[in-house]
Formats: sequence, C-alpha cells, structure tokens
Amino acid sequence: MAKSKVVDVDSHVLEPWDLWERRMEPEYWDRALRLKKDDRGLEYLEIDRKKPKSHFLQGGLLGRDSSLGENLKRAMTPGLVTYEEALRARPASYDPHERIKVLDGEGIDVSILYPTLGLSWETECDDPKLSAAYARVYNDWIIEFCAEYPHRFVPIAHIPTRDVGESVKELKRAIQRGAKGIMVLSQPSGGRSYGDEYYDPLWAEVQDMDIPVGLHVWGNPNYVGSGMYPGQAGPEMAWFIFAMLAVDEIVGFTSLFNGGVFDRFPELRIVVLETGGGWIPYWMERLDSLYDVYGFTTPMKQRPSESFQRHCWLSLDPDTKLAVDTIRFVWVDRCMWAGDFPHSDASLGVVSEVKEAIGALPEEDQIKILGENAARLYHLT
Repeated sequence: MAKSKVVDVDSHVLEPWDLWERRMEPEYWDRALRLKKDDRGLEYLEIDRKKPKSHFLQGGLLGRDSSLGENLKRAMTPGLVTYEEALRARPASYDPHERIKVLDGEGIDVSILYPTLGLSWETECDDPKLSAAYARVYNDWIIEFCAEYPHRFVPIAHIPTRDVGESVKELKRAIQRGAKGIMVLSQPSGGRSYGDEYYDPLWAEVQDMDIPVGLHVWGNPNYVGSGMYPGQAGPEMAWFIFAMLAVDEIVGFTSLFNGGVFDRFPELRIVVLETGGGWIPYWMERLDSLYDVYGFTTPMKQRPSESFQRHCWLSLDPDTKLAVDTIRFVWVDRCMWAGDFPHSDASLGVVSEVKEAIGALPEEDQIKILGENAARLYHLT
C-alpha cells in the first residue's frame, strides 16, 4: 500500500490528579475537582465539594500497563489500583514526550486527543459557571500538551452544555487558544435534547468556525438501564454500563435528526465516537423507514440517511468485524478509526488491526480510512 497519513481520531489523556487544584481560578478553588477516598477506601472524584453518585474511578479501568500487570480483573478490584498509580504506570498518558514514543512505535502520524476525568463530572455539576471553569482548566492544559508537537497532536476542547451561553463563550475562547474541534457528551447535561432550538447558538457558532463536533460517550451515573440496578454504578457493573454507553450515544445522536438540526445548519459536521459503528446501517435503515411513515411529525426535510452522509463522520474500533459492511453502507469518505489509548479496552498494535479489518477494500479506500478522511475533516497539513 502507498504511504498514507495515519490518524487516530479518538485517543485519550489521563489528566494529572491535581490538575484542577493547581489551576482552578481563585474564586472557584474551594470547589475544584479533587480525588478523594470514602470510608471504605474507594476513590472518587469530588465534584463541587460533593461525592458523585457513582464510583466509576477505578485506576485499572482508566489505563493499564505491564507494570501493573495485564490482569484487568485485578487492576479493577476496588481500592487496589488508584488513579495516580494508573497514571504513573503509563507516562504516555500525561507526558507529551512519552506519548510521541507510543505514536512512533505504533506508526501513527497524528492523534486527536480527548479527556478521561473530563468524561465523569459534567452530568453531576449543576452550576453552569462552575462547569465552564472546570472546562477552562482542562482545555488550557490539553492545548498546552498538544503544543509540544503541534503536527502530531490535535487538541479537542471539552464544551459543557448545561448553559448554551457558557458553551458558546468557552467554544470561542478555546478555539482562539488553539483547539481544533470540540467535544460534547453524547447527551446534553442541561435537560434538553440536542435537537432543541436552545442549542442553535452553539451549532451556529460551530458551523461558522468550520470545526467538527465529537459526540463522546461518558461515565453516566444514570446510564440506560440504571433503573433496573438502583445504586449500582461502580466497577462491578462495568460490562453492562460500557455496553449501554452506545445506547446513550444513539439517543443523543438521534435527537439531532429529530430536531431538524441538520436542516437549520447545512454545514454542521458531527463525529460519532467510541461506539463501534456497526449499528449505523441498522439504525439508519430503521430511521429512514420510520421517516417514510411518521416524518411529517418532525421538522426533518430529508431522510436521516441522507443527512448522515452530508453531516456525519464515524469512528470505527480497530477490531470492528463489520467494518467493511459498515463502510460500504455509510460511504467510505465518512469513515475513520480510533484506538482509545490508554483506556482499559485499548491495546497496542492497533494500526495493524485496522489494516486487517479493512483489508478487503480497495487501496484508495483504505488510505481514506487510515487518515485521509480525518486529515480533511480536521484541516490537518
């Protein structure tokens, strides 16, 4: 195969455990995010001086390394591996110079970076101004991280959605400082759908700036199905919760169609992240079928599959067995891949996995998926 740019469109950092304590603005310092332990010795992320609903902060869940042992069951034992231990065991998760060594070893030219702790606090922070302050701390840090190797790392700003005015302010600030795209949680934290016109100022600004929006799964204490497991949102529920994260994404993603967002914002670009992607053909087929019958009840002016091909990009997991079928259905120009390093479901050797998964496609299509599509979407040189 001809040499092509290889771009991982969704990997992560592990933020320093004391990031917010060190960098929080003085007026919010006493409400900074902090790592704490409860009376059982279980670690949690304190949010606005409160303990959150879930213990979703097991060190082994967030990143593993040979120095901790590859026994994930051991690493996820409550209280056994702290976040700080997981962080120190994988310096590439927080040190840009170490991260470059991983990229070089993997054969990855560019890594587009998302948070880890940032995926766990937004839903449980009720104060929109405090949410914006939390986001500013992270966004400044990730922009500085990526500035060490500006042609290898792409910073994605975390934009909270509880208050759209704060969302737009932080969007403008972060992009001006150097972010190349934004991330919102797969469902908004403000109690409205993404299709609600309340969010139109955010979509309008994103469209004018010509930047992509990533919909990213998160540690949702009210995960789909949580009503069947009251009070259970810790590591013992990891399999079920991770499975349901994809459903959270489907709900938020579908609300964009239901609200007619793509008709109001014809240049809006959405990236569907960390859900595998094999569900897209089925879901588009279902949405189209229902649109043909009930579409008149929505403001949508075109079939969902047509909107998807105009406005949406999809990240495939390296080991997606349905990759080729999904790519053929979706349209090859809209498909990319993501490795999720250094989280517990990630592994090394991902580029080889991706190449194997898409090996049945023509070479020009493989080049697009490996990096050309991402380079075009994020204006990478």
